[in-house]
Amino acid sequence: MDQRIGLEDLSILPVEPSHTQQRIVIQPLREVGLHKIDGVNSGGEALETLAGYAPDLVVSALYFGDMSGTDLIHALRETEHGRDLPFMLISSEHHPVNLEPIRQAGVLAILPKPFDVGSLRRLTRERLSA
Repeated sequence: MDQRIGLEDLSILPVEPSHTQQRIVIQPLREVGLHKIDGVNSGGEALETLAGYAPDLVVSALYFGDMSGTDLIHALRETEHGRDLPFMLISSEHHPVNLEPIRQAGVLAILPKPFDVGSLRRLTRERLSA
């Protein structure tokens, strides 16, 4: 019997410093069929939240007031529960020198801002429900 988890069962942690940008990220996630979404505004807040539970996916911006997305993924990779945690970056950054360190840390995908719902849906389904 196939016991795949449906997209609606996945828990997502968006990490986005701006409330407006957080809403811009969360709305397409809901349109894709994801509903267990708890957003935070900083890397430190993400680390505190992740100490209590491991979501199925972290969706992160690249820059926060207290650290970068690269710092966040490196901090996660140093913990037992965050070592294999799927991490997706959503960023308008396009310079390879700024993106390569996050790629090396094992980011699941890098989705450019602005993104369309179709791209998010395809990436989410390909990467999480396979």
